[in-house]
Amino acid sequence: MSRELYERRHPHFPDKVWVVIEQPPHEPKRYRYVSERGEFFRTDDDSLAYLRGFSGAYGWIAGTGTPPGVHFDALVLTIAEPRPGEVVEAAVAGMFFMASGDHKFVTVDVEAGETFGPPEWERLTPQSRAELRALYPDVRDGEGWHGSGRAKFHLLEVEPTHD
Repeated sequence: MSRELYERRHPHFPDKVWVVIEQPPHEPKRYRYVSERGEFFRTDDDSLAYLRGFSGAYGWIAGTGTPPGVHFDALVLTIAEPRPGEVVEAAVAGMFFMASGDHKFVTVDVEAGETFGPPEWERLTPQSRAELRALYPDVRDGEGWHGSGRAKFHLLEVEPTHD
């Protein structure tokens, strides 16, 4: 996929987004993106998603910036095995609002159909919500899981502030 797509928003933003995959599913080591070279590399660091049992992918929302600069992160519920740098079309289902500003948007790969339930936090399958909650088990004051309405509003109205 062209790196130019990393900079463009989906034509149906914020209902649908393109997620640039940084961390593939089932990968025990963390990947990083080197923007100067446009390359992904596997590090020796452990993947939090893998350690906490998340079976989906992780990346950033195209058109909101790119690592290591400010951008919006995305958790992707998917049955596919996308590799680093691949772009997945996904529907926005919700978000984990973090006090630090490093919010995580919950998305559902459009190719997965109804596998995870409709793309709305409250309507995702109990197993999907449990996997996502296990990623961030310590919810502090001012933090929490929210549905697609708040997530889409945030994508439209708030600029990313966290890298």
